[in-house]
Amino acid sequence: MSELIRDPRILARMRTTMALFEGAEAMMRQNLRRRHPDENAEQIEKRLRSWLRKENEPSSLPPHIVRTSRQIG
Repeated sequence: MSELIRDPRILARMRTTMALFEGAEAMMRQNLRRRHPDENAEQIEKRLRSWLRKENEPSSLPPHIVRTSRQIG
């Protein structure tokens, strides 16, 4: 059985989470446009979906961060 979430604190956290997700998606879309200026909107959206699914990436780290054999944490 599913129940509606009515706790205002939980709803506020969920709204914040969704806003942050939308912001991250918009930033990545802009980064992809900058990296691939010759691609059309459909190609950019395909790259964005691939990024969201983390396809073709050796890790979830951004490309400018290099993983070393000695990681902290």
